[in-house]
Amino acid sequence: MHGSFEGTHTKFILCFPDSKHYGGRFIQHLQGGLGGNEYTGYLAGGLYLARRNNSYYVESNQGHSGDLRVLSDRPSVFDWEASATTALYGRKYAKEIYGEEPHHGYLYGGSGGGYRCIKCAEAPIEIWNGFMPMIMSYPAFFTFYDSIKALTVLILGDKIKDIIDATDPGGSGNPFLLLENNIQKEALARLYQSGFPRGAEAQLRPDAFWGYAMQILPDPKHWETFWIEPGFEGADNDPIVRSLLIEEIVEVEEVLSVNDIRSLIVEEELDEGLIKNLRFSDEAKIGIKVKCKKPGKYVGSSMRIPNGRKMYCTHNVENVLVALFSRHILDDIKPRDKVHIDNRRLVAFSHHHRHFVSNRYPEMKQFFIDGNPIYKPSSRSLDYIPVPSGNFNGKMIILQNAQDCDATPSNARAYIKSVKDHLGKTLDKYFRIYWNENARHIQPLTPVESTRYIRWGSIVSQAMNDLIKWIEEGISPPPSTNYSFDVYSALQLPKSGFERKGIQPTVQLSIKGKKSAHISIDQTISLDGEAEAAPNTGYFIRLEWDFDGLGKFTHQEELSGTEYKIKTTVSHKYNHPGTYFVTFRVFLERNGDKQDIIHHIINQDRIRIVVT
Repeated sequence: MHGSFEGTHTKFILCFPDSKHYGGRFIQHLQGGLGGNEYTGYLAGGLYLARRNNSYYVESNQGHSGDLRVLSDRPSVFDWEASATTALYGRKYAKEIYGEEPHHGYLYGGSGGGYRCIKCAEAPIEIWNGFMPMIMSYPAFFTFYDSIKALTVLILGDKIKDIIDATDPGGSGNPFLLLENNIQKEALARLYQSGFPRGAEAQLRPDAFWGYAMQILPDPKHWETFWIEPGFEGADNDPIVRSLLIEEIVEVEEVLSVNDIRSLIVEEELDEGLIKNLRFSDEAKIGIKVKCKKPGKYVGSSMRIPNGRKMYCTHNVENVLVALFSRHILDDIKPRDKVHIDNRRLVAFSHHHRHFVSNRYPEMKQFFIDGNPIYKPSSRSLDYIPVPSGNFNGKMIILQNAQDCDATPSNARAYIKSVKDHLGKTLDKYFRIYWNENARHIQPLTPVESTRYIRWGSIVSQAMNDLIKWIEEGISPPPSTNYSFDVYSALQLPKSGFERKGIQPTVQLSIKGKKSAHISIDQTISLDGEAEAAPNTGYFIRLEWDFDGLGKFTHQEELSGTEYKIKTTVSHKYNHPGTYFVTFRVFLERNGDKQDIIHHIINQDRIRIVVT
């Protein structure tokens, strides 16, 4: 059923199974980002998750269809009311179909949807019994991390590739040695101190979603005060600001359609899945080929086209600039048109994190000395933004990814503290936190990315299954992951599965105990892999090896499904010189079931081999 509520902007879908596949419960999904679409979770596997658990499926657009201004006078609609109203209507309609209302309801969502999942859990209404916020963000960090990443990326530029090499397995481990000046070193140090996840350096690049963060900047006056008020870098003519500013005019050579751009797609720059999700037609004009040097520097900039309209450059592919999130396509642009490009808004945004901070958060203490802010405070105080209390209804499992640079580990850190403060000694009765290692904000989009980051959808499925059994059958899920944060806000996880706990196994790959080796062509080398599951979390059913970093995983081995700790060795040799990254991947299933693919939980490890 697809519908809406009269007199509102709230739309929804409800999907009901036949009675023989219905277990008396519903599962509701909350879209990430700013919401606005009632089909996102449905298309991304939410319906399958509901069917898998004999549930009917619920999703709304969280009160708007892409324009939050319609809710400016009532933000609670966005936070929880639209979701609650949809859930209540679903309960009513389920009674008409099945003869009674569902006995249990479950709510989950990722990123911005993860935060709103918490808002629903703490709302003054009891509709849901279980909650699963994932890759959640937190009010204090909504724009803080995007801003500090933007400044770091702008300052580091081409040096990012050296940082990735230094922090990859077998690298020097010290990226600061490769930087050219103290400005670059300080920018990277600030980023790490803010809680940027170690092992996520390959994600440092211009980000299409900076545009979203700019829309929800907590201090709407920042765009003006940054350039005119003394104490802000733009008004003070700061030399770094001057070096970063772009104001150029480029000439259009060609206007490209979705189909044209698909032929130019290269790994990690623009993915076809993102184009599909935004539902452009194949012929929609979303890119322009321009005459310029280093077109990548324009990502995040504003593009003013001849009719005066401004568009936001989200990607570049070769010398093509793409405006993927614009409400308009580029049909009114012609070859030889002049496009004015400037990044003043991006530069202002990239400094916002210095001025909108609070001393209560460890990640922001670097911007204070003796309790005093180093930089001029914003006109609006971060301390006045309401934060969740930790007082939620029902039970909750949080899933957070350890290499997520969009909703960094620190995004969950503050909320977990609130929960611990509220629940005290009863914490384990109502709450779990599971950290997913080698997992970023979104699933890997290419085979090569799958050698760095795991597909974590199976962890979501297993955790939801555990949540349902916890609430309906009284079966306690595995204990929370053991973790800590060091003084530089880096997440620390124990190396062994027995010590780490959680639901994801640990994995180590080495060559005679080391993370790299130098060998000759045709020299046979032995690779040692081992893995360990936490107690009562399952048995290993398969392992895979990728020897060249291309993500093909050509060597696979089926296991017995009875072991919770494994050690294995394979031999390999290379016929051509080069640098190769080897990935060792394992699959764990709670009952050792090889056929239950949806619950095959993954982890992996990498090493470097240099062949001469």
